[in-house]
Amino acid sequence: MKRMTIEKKGYLPAFIALAMVLVGMSGMVNAADIGTSTDTTGYLQVTGVNVAPTITDFEIVDANQNTILDAQVDVNTEITVSVKIGDTNGWSDVDTVQVMCWFDGGNENYYSQQTTGPNYRFLLYYDNTISGGDGETAPTTGNMDVKYDAATDHPTIKDGKHAVNGEGIATQTYILTWKFTLGCQVKHADRPSLIANVNTWKVMINATDAATTTSQSGDDNGPYEFGIYKYTYVSSAMNTWNVGPMPPNTNRDAIAASVITRSNDDMDLTIWINADLICLDTGCAIPTSGSPLKILAGASTSDDISSDLTFTANLEAGEKTILANTGYGDHSTYMASNNALTTYVNFNIAVPYGTMPGAYNAGLTFQVTQVA
Repeated sequence: MKRMTIEKKGYLPAFIALAMVLVGMSGMVNAADIGTSTDTTGYLQVTGVNVAPTITDFEIVDANQNTILDAQVDVNTEITVSVKIGDTNGWSDVDTVQVMCWFDGGNENYYSQQTTGPNYRFLLYYDNTISGGDGETAPTTGNMDVKYDAATDHPTIKDGKHAVNGEGIATQTYILTWKFTLGCQVKHADRPSLIANVNTWKVMINATDAATTTSQSGDDNGPYEFGIYKYTYVSSAMNTWNVGPMPPNTNRDAIAASVITRSNDDMDLTIWINADLICLDTGCAIPTSGSPLKILAGASTSDDISSDLTFTANLEAGEKTILANTGYGDHSTYMASNNALTTYVNFNIAVPYGTMPGAYNAGLTFQVTQVA
């Protein structure tokens, strides 16, 4: 039998060709459309920038809604301060709002330079820091106060009812309103003038975020300004300095009694006698000028009487100074609170020979006068 081989018959090329056709047919069976391709390696990028808070409006008015800028206001009256502030980064970006008010005696060009005491400066404060609102997204009245500094409540100014209004919530703009009442001893100040700007109250507003501070003052020449009217008060509480029954040619001290004073500037406290000591029953008189009557220096350790004083005349012509504006009447030495000043006063009365029996009386006048 003859053996046949593929090589000899020429079948090998045909076999290879058939295999290649079958492989091609297999590729055609597994093919598909590529209708979507995805790539996630590209990015959009923008850098947000910090924009400082903006202060667009400010006003300060009295209880009758009259502006006190470049004018004067009474103590013991409610004042309203409103500030419109916005922050395009969002309200949570705002840290603090400070309305700084201080008395400028000529050397205090900024709030922090006035260190005399509470009656010489106050701070209207909104706190959105960690210790305050801690990034609240809209301001609330709970974080608005009247302070001496950021950490200390003010001791002589009474907090009122504050308010917050959303002027434009979409633009993160709000109106913050503080109400407060000046204590009666807050420092007197002149009405501002175009010529001189000392001895007035100054105002500057700061709004801060984490990176910047926006300040606003009145104009290019300096801060806003206002004045405070003078205020004085005195009361002897209807005290009677009575030495009791005495025979002629004797003298005796009365019991010291208090005189209450208030003032919002340097003052003199003076006293005079309205007339001689008169007996209403007999019409007899004990002279009050000269030796029969003395003001005693030892009645108080906090006055400006260094030795016993005698009156040389009645009425205001014979007045005597108990507190002097350069001494215990100086405002800065004791007017750092709302407490009144109490001064003890006493007299020694002498009954001269020839005095008829009876009750003798003389009226007293105490007067507080501010000395600018």
